[in-house]
Amino acid sequence: MTIEMCKKGLDNKAWVKIEQQSTCTHLIHLPWIDKTHRRILHNNHPVLNYAFRDVWHKVKGNRKLTKYPSPLMPVANNPAFPPALQTANYKDWLVDDHLQFMHLMTQGKLADFETLQLARPQIVLPKFQYCQIRHYYTCLGDNARLRRNITPFELLCTATQTPRCTISTLYKLLLPQGDSKHLIYIWSWKRELKLDLSEETIKRRLHILMFSSCNLFWRCHRSLGNLLCKGVLGCDIIASPAHVLLFWDEEGTENIPDRALERHLLNTAKLQIPLRWKYAFPPTPKDWLLKVDKLARFEELLSFYAQRTTNFRDVWLRWFLFRDTEDYKQILGS
Repeated sequence: MTIEMCKKGLDNKAWVKIEQQSTCTHLIHLPWIDKTHRRILHNNHPVLNYAFRDVWHKVKGNRKLTKYPSPLMPVANNPAFPPALQTANYKDWLVDDHLQFMHLMTQGKLADFETLQLARPQIVLPKFQYCQIRHYYTCLGDNARLRRNITPFELLCTATQTPRCTISTLYKLLLPQGDSKHLIYIWSWKRELKLDLSEETIKRRLHILMFSSCNLFWRCHRSLGNLLCKGVLGCDIIASPAHVLLFWDEEGTENIPDRALERHLLNTAKLQIPLRWKYAFPPTPKDWLLKVDKLARFEELLSFYAQRTTNFRDVWLRWFLFRDTEDYKQILGS
C-alpha cells in the first residue's frame, strides 16, 4: 500500500479517494510523519488502522525499511509544521504537488536559501517561509537521520514509475532482515509431524519438496490421491504428510532404486493437481500414468546422454514391468 500511495499521479484511483476521506493528511505522507500527529478520523477504519498500527510500525523497524525522521518526511501538509498545512501557502515550493525534506537537502544538509533559489530561477521563493522551514528542521533534534541517504525501500517509494518486479524487490528487501536460519514453517513441521529436524537435515530434504498432497483429493475428499502406487511398486504409500511432502524415511534410503521411483511417481501425481485446479473432477489414474510414461522417456534420453543407463534401468525397472501388465492396459483403456 505504501508503495502505491507514494507513486505520482494516483489521486484519480477510487480507493485512494475513499481512504483519503478518513485522514486529515495526504495518504502519500502518512507513513513518514510522526505517529503522534497522524490522525485517522474513523478509529474503526478496517484498512488504515490495521495497516499503520499493526503492520507498518512493526515491519519498518524490524526490517529496517526506514527510520524517523526520514528524508521523505513532508514539509507541506504535515500536522507537525502548521505553517504549511495549507499547501497553497507554499505552492512555490512544491515539487509535483508535494514538498518533502529530500527536495530541500543537498550534500547531506538543508540547502541554503540561495541554492534553492538558483534551482528555481523562474520563481521568487519567499525567504520568510524558508526561515520557517529551517526553524522546523532545527527543532527536529536528531536531524542526522534527515541527512542520511535514503534506504532501498524509500528509493522504491520515490520512483516516479512503478519499477519492474516490484513484488519480488519487496521480498528481497524483507527476507534478508528476517530470521532466515530459523524458518517458522520448518519448526511447525517439526512440532506437528513429530520429526527430529535440524537445519542440516532439512536443507537436504527441501530440494525435493514439491506440491503437497494428502491421501485424499482436496476437492471431493473421496478419491485416493496415491493413484495406485501400490500396483506399480508392490508396496503401500504411507498416508503421512512427512512421507508424502518431505519423503521422510530412514536415513540412507534415498538412493535405493525403489525409493527413487517412488519419488518420481509421487511428484508426478502431485503435479496433476494444479492442472485440474479449476475443474470439478480430480485427475484420473490415466492422466497420471501418461505423465509418468513421458517422464520415463525423458529420463531414458537423459541417462543415455549422461552415460548413466545402468542407473536408469535400476530405478525404472518396476515401472517397465508394470507397463506390461493387464492393470496398466486396463487403466489406459478406461
